[in-house]
Amino acid sequence: MESSIQYYDNRCKFVAKQKDSGTDPYPKFSVTKNIAEFVESYKSAKEDLKHVVEAIAGRIMNKRGKSKSKLIFYDLCSDGHKIQLMVFADNFELDETEFSNLHDSVKRGDIVGVSGYPGFNKKGELLFCPKTFKVLSPCLHMLPDVRKANANVEKWVPGCSRQPESYSLKDQPVFGTLGMAESVLVSGRSVL
Repeated sequence: MESSIQYYDNRCKFVAKQKDSGTDPYPKFSVTKNIAEFVESYKSAKEDLKHVVEAIAGRIMNKRGKSKSKLIFYDLCSDGHKIQLMVFADNFELDETEFSNLHDSVKRGDIVGVSGYPGFNKKGELLFCPKTFKVLSPCLHMLPDVRKANANVEKWVPGCSRQPESYSLKDQPVFGTLGMAESVLVSGRSVL
């Protein structure tokens, strides 16, 4: 597994490679609604609204599915609100290689802008179906996996010692890096 320092170096190289190729690693993007407004506007609809075009932005907090497949799910968060992105390769005007390369480069923590239409999954839950997908700001620091971190920590009960060695951060060079990344997770908010 890649250490946080290696991750940072690789992401910095990725940004430098984009700059060298003439691609702006921090492009402009205009949103039509934030996630909260999007959810409020379309939560009462019951079917996909392919004729509606909306643009939203936020931080990728989770990614499910392989870039080689034609279907990828992302959890997009902003201002304490979350929406699931259901990315179909057929919705994009990219060939399979371009689609795969684009989604291989997307990592947890990246800030992205997407435009597309509101849709629904089989359970009837609102989601966003993008037709365009743009990384606005690559995340240079590895975000800790909250599920794995919480699985290894025993719950504290009154009367028991807290055992700080079980949850203390011991690797000091990593401390500052994880502190910034954890602040993104703890606050539940993305700053765009």
